Amino acid sequence: MIFDSSTFQDEKFSWKAAYCLAHASYLAYHEDQEQVKSEFCMALPDAIEVQPFAVATTEGVLVEKEKALILTFRGTKGRADWVYNFKTRQIRSWFEYPGKVHSGFHEALNHVWKTVVGPAIDSAYRDNKKIYLAGHSLGGALCILTAARIAKKYRADLVGGIYTYGQPKVGNQAFVNYFKKHFADQYFRFVYNKDIVARIPPKGYEHCGNLYHFGEDGELQQTRGMFESIIGEEELTEEEFTRFQIEMLADDVRADIAATRNSDLESMPSPSQVFGVEDHSLIYKYLPAIREMYEQEGQGEGPLSETDFT
Repeated sequence: MIFDSSTFQDEKFSWKAAYCLAHASYLAYHEDQEQVKSEFCMALPDAIEVQPFAVATTEGVLVEKEKALILTFRGTKGRADWVYNFKTRQIRSWFEYPGKVHSGFHEALNHVWKTVVGPAIDSAYRDNKKIYLAGHSLGGALCILTAARIAKKYRADLVGGIYTYGQPKVGNQAFVNYFKKHFADQYFRFVYNKDIVARIPPKGYEHCGNLYHFGEDGELQQTRGMFESIIGEEELTEEEFTRFQIEMLADDVRADIAATRNSDLESMPSPSQVFGVEDHSLIYKYLPAIREMYEQEGQGEGPLSETDFT
């Protein structure tokens, strides 16, 4: 995949941008950092620097270009990430954003803020570069907190676009109001069918963002507008959320039990069978649906060129 510069126009939505950044979010999951560098360099031949990063359990990729900084965060990958997802106590951080935010996501971002992300944003600010943020799952939540800190410390228009996929809720109503005020035109949130991660945490948290919701067959059901929830969607109950936590944190235990009993892991009940976690898949659900829209819009003809982020 090679990126094309006509995609990114500040504060304007593009299916090409949505697809390119979804692909970039997928690359953030790769464990081989040299492979990540290689793939990003092939997609962006004019990149000045490609910097994969990993501190504690927080990982991602920084791509510096002449006039832009692209930041993608890796999403939820294993048990340690689910632990952060389930730290749902809300905290205040007046110096970084108004309102209350998810303590686990706040902690995860802090792992990389002083040593990696903060210095990169300082540099982008000094050089007047636009910043594009993208991430799937937990990665999307970290994008939201990063953008909020940029608005608080620098200025909101430094952010050229925020694209998140299967992103959980991040803050309370006060935080959401602050985010709407600053990023009504730059923030695009994608949800596939009944993706449960986009419905958590259940209480005390709200969504915002220009919503693009795909149905079970990948057809676009709902678009645009700062919708806080999917039309007709029932809020996840505390009981359902508790059950989901138990199932997800027990997933590694299931594998151990299966190995001990010499059993077939596939025959054991899994979280995806109970909760429809399959709708959360970036590569099998989000990417194909977004690519389809990209091609339907007539933007899928010909290769994408190297100057996608301008």
